[in-house]
Amino acid sequence: MTTINCPDQDINQNSETRTSGSDTLTLHIRDKGQTQDCLQIWQNLEAQFEAVPLMCSAVWTSTWIEQYGDLLPYSFVVASRNKTPCGICLLTEGVEQFDGPLPIKTLHLGTAGEPAADSVCVEYNSLLIQPADQSAFINALLQLLTDHPNWDSLSFDGFASDELESWNLALPETSVRKIESRYFDLKLIREEEREVISGFGYSTRKNLR
Repeated sequence: MTTINCPDQDINQNSETRTSGSDTLTLHIRDKGQTQDCLQIWQNLEAQFEAVPLMCSAVWTSTWIEQYGDLLPYSFVVASRNKTPCGICLLTEGVEQFDGPLPIKTLHLGTAGEPAADSVCVEYNSLLIQPADQSAFINALLQLLTDHPNWDSLSFDGFASDELESWNLALPETSVRKIESRYFDLKLIREEEREVISGFGYSTRKNLR
C-alpha cells in the first residue's frame, strides 16, 4: 500500500477539475446518492476493456458497497472527455484508521478504508480508465482533493508500486510512504503447475494438513 500524507485538506462532493490541453479530461466527484447511475457508468466503461481486475469490476464494487456502504462514506470519481465518461473509480473515507496510536482522517482509492478487523484486504487494485489516461486522471484527482482542504492521508490500497511510479505523481517524495503488502502469487503457482499449498511456508502447510 502507498499513502500520501497531505494535511489540512477537505473534500467537496460534486466537485470538478480539468486537465490542461485541447483534449481535456474533466473529473467530477459524485456522492453516494448517485450510486446506481455511477454503477451503470462503471458497467458501460468496463465493457470497453478486454479484461478488468476483479477488484476493479462493477460487480465487486457494488457488492462491497452493499456490505460497507452504510459504514463508510464514499463517492465516485468520474472522468469525462467531451462530456462522455471515460474513467471511474471509488473514493472512500476511512473508518477507525490510525497512524500508530493516533487516529487519522484517510481517503482511499477503491474498495478500502474499512476497520482493520473487517477489511477485505483489497489486492490487484486499479483504475478503470485507459492506460494512456491514468496519469492525467490521478494527477487531476490529486489536484481536485488538494483544492478542497480535511484529510490526513490518501491511500492507494492494493495498487502495484510500478503502476504508481508510472503515473509520475506531482508530489514531494517526503510526503509518500510505501507499506509492504503481502500477497500470494497465484500466477507463479499456475505457471509452475504446482499445488497451491506448496506455495505456503512449512509451518502453514503443517497446520493446514
